[in-house]
Amino acid sequence: MSLPSLARSDRDGSSPSTVPPFQRDMSACYACFSVFELFDLIVRAVHGEGEGKRSVANLAVASKEFYAGATAVLWEEMDTLVPLLTLIPYGMWMQVRDDGNAPQRSQHLIHSQDWSTSRVVWYGQHIRRLVWSNDLHKQLPESQAVELLTYLPTTLKLLPNLLSFAWTEHRPAVSRLLKPKLFTNPLLQELSLDMALTDREPMATIFDVVRSTCPKLSRLRLTGDPSEPLDVAVSVALADLVRTARLVEFRCTSPLFDDVLLAVAESASLQYVDIKANWYTLDDMVVSALPSRCLPSVRDLSLQFEALDASSLALLEKLGSTSLANLGIHITAEVYENDMLIKHLAVLTKAPFTSSLRKSSSIAGAWIPRTTAADPASSI
Repeated sequence: MSLPSLARSDRDGSSPSTVPPFQRDMSACYACFSVFELFDLIVRAVHGEGEGKRSVANLAVASKEFYAGATAVLWEEMDTLVPLLTLIPYGMWMQVRDDGNAPQRSQHLIHSQDWSTSRVVWYGQHIRRLVWSNDLHKQLPESQAVELLTYLPTTLKLLPNLLSFAWTEHRPAVSRLLKPKLFTNPLLQELSLDMALTDREPMATIFDVVRSTCPKLSRLRLTGDPSEPLDVAVSVALADLVRTARLVEFRCTSPLFDDVLLAVAESASLQYVDIKANWYTLDDMVVSALPSRCLPSVRDLSLQFEALDASSLALLEKLGSTSLANLGIHITAEVYENDMLIKHLAVLTKAPFTSSLRKSSSIAGAWIPRTTAADPASSI
């Protein structure tokens, strides 16, 4: 079956503009399919009111004219890379051995100009949202195949129109699968990583590449070990990313050092923030360097401290938002001084957001990080 011509995405990247061509002798009903907006609405109605992707798949095979538009909807959201990986020409995969006599453990990807990659390029351009998870306890062939993507030609862009990327990888550092070239592109808006954030590599490289490649990034969610702070190099790279990107949302479960804390505090664009600061990451030096009006645009703020002290009090005093609606203060220690708590509450009564604050909470004990954003429009 021959593939339709390479489709170009519309301005918001929702679906391709390739639709059946209009002909003079076609009926008025069929002519509607030549209008991109109408054709896209029809396909999405089939998806929403029918049996989801199964109904759209039936539409795709109904006629060649429907194929391109239906494919765009079918591939728009993916929770696996298997369909895309199966399109890579078989001739590009070649098994190699370690040391020549060791058991065959690894595979290597070689490439040639003679092997056609048009299929993987055509389908890959339709993927807008990708959620991939690797469970350490499940030995999936997909994990092995993903590792081989490192060896793809640099000119081959698998996901050129990806808007949202979520990656979960709980593996030893020696076998990290995530590589920036898999997901980075100028259109990326949302990035969620659930992995070991404390590893200098690949995290520092990932943040550097995202900063230089993804100017539209607006949401960054990082889930790691809440007991281990970020590596210094990772912190520097992350701080540079926060300062460069106009983030609307930033969440991180790992303790943040001064570089990142200051970058977050100085941000004029952040509206949804969930961060953690330990006693050794939020000290007097950091507090003294904080701007006079921290997080001026924040609307939803969650702060975790090991204990309530002068540093946490100073941070609250410098919150400059006039639109903060939800504030959560989480204290790791199960015991804290009542006098210090009263001082923190007193600061809130004089804060510039007193008229906008709708909900505040103080929780002592174990911290349970949020898994979903309070922003109803958090999903792209």
